Amino acid sequence: SVGMHTWMPISSSLTLNLGDPENKGKRMGQTAGFGSVGTVLGMLAIQIATRSNPHPGREFYEIVFCVAAAMIATGAVILVAMRRDIGHMDKPRMVWKSKYRRYYLLSMLEGGRKQVFFTFAPYTLTKIYHAPVTIMAMLMVINGIVGIIGAPLVGRLIDKVRERKIMLASYSILILVFVLYGTVHRAPA
Repeated sequence: SVGMHTWMPISSSLTLNLGDPENKGKRMGQTAGFGSVGTVLGMLAIQIATRSNPHPGREFYEIVFCVAAAMIATGAVILVAMRRDIGHMDKPRMVWKSKYRRYYLLSMLEGGRKQVFFTFAPYTLTKIYHAPVTIMAMLMVINGIVGIIGAPLVGRLIDKVRERKIMLASYSILILVFVLYGTVHRAPA
């Protein structure tokens, strides 16, 4: 969790500052796509490891966490070793202007969306619907494959039609997804 919450805010900044200004959307899509590759590989490993035992014990999770810790440490070493004189980095400063209030609201809602998708939904599937590890891993593999294909496409689309239209479409779809989340327990069996 610490690694994810540390990486999520800086990955976009790194991508935007190290890439060409005219291809920002494309680079953001590529970064998200590569992140999805990592998700798919990790979840496929879980899927394979739990195929014979869908309810693994503590030892299994200890091994998974140690492997994840080693990978996070490797990533941290790579980030620390990066040269500081590359990119288009401006001195960061806090900006708070009333004309950006919609952006601030959308950023807050995006944080809530991530909490629902990354925390609440998997918790609900495992705790209430008793989804085993293999099913959860497969759902994350499917989500990762969609990300691998979709994120670069959306990134290029952002460069063509700009952020506003993409965000409008994205949040409109999210409204439908959240309505489905809220009503899925009422669906006929």
